[in-house]
Amino acid sequence: MKFFGIVLIFISVSLIGFEIGNKYLSELGGIKRAEIFLKNIILCLESENLTLTEIFENCKKSGDKKTEDFIFLLFKNGMSDIEQNAAESGFCTNKSALSVLQETFFVLGKYSSENQIREISFCRNRLNDLYAQNEVLLKSKSKLIRISGILAGAFISILFF
Repeated sequence: MKFFGIVLIFISVSLIGFEIGNKYLSELGGIKRAEIFLKNIILCLESENLTLTEIFENCKKSGDKKTEDFIFLLFKNGMSDIEQNAAESGFCTNKSALSVLQETFFVLGKYSSENQIREISFCRNRLNDLYAQNEVLLKSKSKLIRISGILAGAFISILFF
């Protein structure tokens, strides 16, 4: 019975470490998701004369569940508070990426398609740079926290043994 309790403690503490490590990876995934979202907007602007609603419907079809939820909240709550909509849907949590998205939505639908494409491409490049800057750091933090969770679980298990 004691052995079962020790194994349970080890697994619990290790899983906590993995969960915290996954939060760092999801932040990195949010930056990439925002970059893909901007890429889809650029493709829609380049290929056809679509309305803003049609562009978002196309992005919804080509995106994942979090992108769909984000677009749904954009239509429901309006495009004024991008940060709240992104946080509520789990689309992106990185503050720098959210400020870039805010700049994108300021341009979207207000200028000629060439100007929109140029500005959104600039924002997309900034997201790519942000991803490259944070990739190594966030992946190493995630790995460190996961390993720390396993070691902490082993240490606590040894203490109770």
